[in-house]
Amino acid sequence: MFYSLAVSSPIDFSDLNWEKRRYSSIGAYEQSKLANVLFTKELARRLRENKIKDVNVYTLHPGVIKTDLGRHLSSTFIPGLSTIFSWSTALFFKSVEQGAQTTIYCAVHDECANDSGLYYKECEVAKNSKLADDLEVAEQLWNTSWKLVGLDNNYNPFKK
Repeated sequence: MFYSLAVSSPIDFSDLNWEKRRYSSIGAYEQSKLANVLFTKELARRLRENKIKDVNVYTLHPGVIKTDLGRHLSSTFIPGLSTIFSWSTALFFKSVEQGAQTTIYCAVHDECANDSGLYYKECEVAKNSKLADDLEVAEQLWNTSWKLVGLDNNYNPFKK
């Protein structure tokens, strides 16, 4: 089992959009990844609760992929860092095709057919941080998301 999701702080529900505290690109990124895992766990729980068996949901880490995600590193950290970052991607990062393998695995492999709500890395189930295992926070995130998108409390997306 891989150890993967490294998150150092919980979701700050009082400031989800980083409007009250000093913005941290790394902190915001970590919070968004934690939210992905928690939301997926809650969605899986609600699918089971509503006896929906033919839908599985997963969170996965595709690896570090050759993208231009680091394009703003120079303005965030050290001048010239984005250039060094882009050079290093050619040597150490996965291609898009390599990065897609865990997604494909979860979509087609028989071993995933009976699982839902798990976190995958390198085509294997990966261990979450303790923060990502908090089911009460997962439910709070679901409820907060529900309010943010303006859904009526009586709406049930799992019923026809």
